Amino acid sequence: MSITIYIPRVHQKHSSRDIRIALLQQGIGKKVVVDLAYNPKTRFNMAFVTMEESVDGKLELLTDILNNKCSLGYQGKVKFYPHASSREFWLLLVSNCDHKTDEENLLKVPSTSQLFVGGEEATLCVE
Repeated sequence: MSITIYIPRVHQKHSSRDIRIALLQQGIGKKVVVDLAYNPKTRFNMAFVTMEESVDGKLELLTDILNNKCSLGYQGKVKFYPHASSREFWLLLVSNCDHKTDEENLLKVPSTSQLFVGGEEATLCVE
């Protein structure tokens, strides 16, 4: 099981590593990948967090809560406090983006990138 979570506002003082460590410490998933992007409209970062391999069913429970399938009545609203003594929180939402399909489609397009080694264009070959 995997889920991609969208965090719309993350203060710039937090790195992708900070988010990853905070979620791993909660034991929500064993594999956590974080992508940060700056949103110039809000002047905050936004994060896309992909989590896999649940620990003790926590990932499944979080998924059910975010998808309003949980009988606890939280209505898909999850606030994650990175520091217990702080008022700052990250709002966790289910991402509507299909990152895996997007990436697979992008890989079908011929690359326009170039690799230079020592100032000369190169191709990596394994012999």
